[in-house]
Amino acid sequence: MNASAQKNKTVLSAVVYAKWLEAHLTECGGWTTIGELKRACRQRFERQWGKRDLEQMPKRNQQRWQNMLDWGKVLLRLPDGKKACFTRHSKRFDGGGVVILIGVKTDDKGKEIQDWVLKKTPRTPCFAKRCPECGRWYNLNRKQCECSHVFEVIPKRR
Repeated sequence: MNASAQKNKTVLSAVVYAKWLEAHLTECGGWTTIGELKRACRQRFERQWGKRDLEQMPKRNQQRWQNMLDWGKVLLRLPDGKKACFTRHSKRFDGGGVVILIGVKTDDKGKEIQDWVLKKTPRTPCFAKRCPECGRWYNLNRKQCECSHVFEVIPKRR
């Protein structure tokens, strides 16, 4: 297969991105913004990308290389097997968020950002109901709130 045909089919694996990501985040002091990470990735890998890397993913609003970069984040693990790379989205940062790597020595700002990313606000379960009295969220099968409000019983569909 000639070089131009190989160039058109290229899809870099998530393992390649994971190795680069670990080195890049270590070099950056354990954290970087999403925008800066994508710029650095584009600068590093742009010459290796083929048509498939640059095509839009079906049902996703991103190119294939960005999806593989996200899978590279998932592959980064600590020695005990726990997740090592975390992302938190926020409009405060360039590119819409921050990416951090656990287990890397950081300065005070890096430590502050790591604590902020790891302290995500808990999400409401998707099958939940809210008490009209106190505003707390509960599972659908809960019959009474802690504030003594009794929930209306909804008949089951069959």
